[in-house]
Amino acid sequence: MTAPLAEASGPAVATAGVWQVVITMPCWETGKRRGEPVGWLSMNNLPSSRWEKIRWDKAKKLWRLASYEAVVVAGVTRHLPRIHIDVQIRTSINNVKDPANLEPTLKPIIDAFGPERIYQQTIKKKVKVGDQVVEVPQRRTVTEKGRGVIPGDDPRYLQRTESTFGVPLGRKNPIKGVVTLTIRRLPAQEAA
Repeated sequence: MTAPLAEASGPAVATAGVWQVVITMPCWETGKRRGEPVGWLSMNNLPSSRWEKIRWDKAKKLWRLASYEAVVVAGVTRHLPRIHIDVQIRTSINNVKDPANLEPTLKPIIDAFGPERIYQQTIKKKVKVGDQVVEVPQRRTVTEKGRGVIPGDDPRYLQRTESTFGVPLGRKNPIKGVVTLTIRRLPAQEAA
């Protein structure tokens, strides 16, 4: 599925410090959409309602998990000082014109390269008390997968070129989207 590459256009051979990670569009795991692709998160269809926001957040988690699993399979070294990432996006059809519109999809993919993130989240749960329904705050622990390839995704640790589109996959292809990342190890940045 993934292998280290000598060059983006060259044959697949093992080269120190260069990896290719291929992330296939994840599918919904539960509900009536189970098995369907989650789709692209685009700047053109930002969530506007509460339910769209919930669905958007679930899709982000699935993209991050797919990225985490692909990074593990590719064998990308952990605890690197800095990396450079080239991003190629392949959609099922060639109607997407601006790769910057897909930044909401790429954000959770890139986040999976950082450390695992554990935090507390407060949610409001509706509970019936007598004849009234009240909202009771509840705390839960959220864990977001991270491989720990780099300490964070800011410019000190990560360089990225603008995303490009590859050859479309075709309408009849059951895979509706693929993101290919070519990762190169960079030397540690000198302190100014």
